[in-house]
Amino acid sequence: MLASILPIAFAANIVRVMVLILVTYHMGDEAGQGFLHGAAGIVLLIVALLFLFLLDAILAKVIRSRQRLLSSKP
Repeated sequence: MLASILPIAFAANIVRVMVLILVTYHMGDEAGQGFLHGAAGIVLLIVALLFLFLLDAILAKVIRSRQRLLSSKP
């Protein structure tokens, strides 16, 4: 989990930048630099948390399956 912090932060920041680009394109420069710019930071936090939860779920399944394999060996 610790090794995933930087890649998750990078991916979440890419999502934030894409959201800001779309907001600026569709709603204008004022919207992109106003309140929605601050709200994009919250989007960054939510995306990063979702990525962490997803990674945790995947790792839990992998670890459980490995434990089952090891415990079933004679």
